[in-house]
Amino acid sequence: MSDTPIVRPTVRVLVIDERDAVLLFRHEGAFSAGDMQGLALWAPPGGGLKEDESYEAAAARELWEETGLEDAVIGPCVWLRDSVFTWDGRVYDARERYHVCRAPSFEVDTANQEEAERRVMTAHRWWRAEEIEASSELFVPRDLALLLLLLLRGEYPDAPVVVGL
Repeated sequence: MSDTPIVRPTVRVLVIDERDAVLLFRHEGAFSAGDMQGLALWAPPGGGLKEDESYEAAAARELWEETGLEDAVIGPCVWLRDSVFTWDGRVYDARERYHVCRAPSFEVDTANQEEAERRVMTAHRWWRAEEIEASSELFVPRDLALLLLLLLRGEYPDAPVVVGL
């Protein structure tokens, strides 16, 4: 295994429904970050960009692949996050951009997920900020509840904000 991280431009989409709940997927498997091994965490849908793909195009594609949502209106990028992690024996440096997408609640359809996604994305759920805050689960970013509350109050940053782990 090489210790040199593979830089991976990545997009994540904060799909927020009419109840102000955000759609998150539970990721389990051969992840590790820092001193944490075998992580299980909840994160918004998203993934890596394909060659010459814009972040907005990748966001729409990933939403369709992971959730079945078509014709999503991809909103502004509100957060930036760098994450170095190991998955399947490779070290990645994910350079994440988080976009907002307001959409009515819908039944998630995972039929278009790639095989690798099916292996690690073991569940999905709509979460309200107070449920995230009260939970002992691990969320990405870790201060997701607070960050989400700011967006729900209409406090969108003028430029994307760097958020922590």
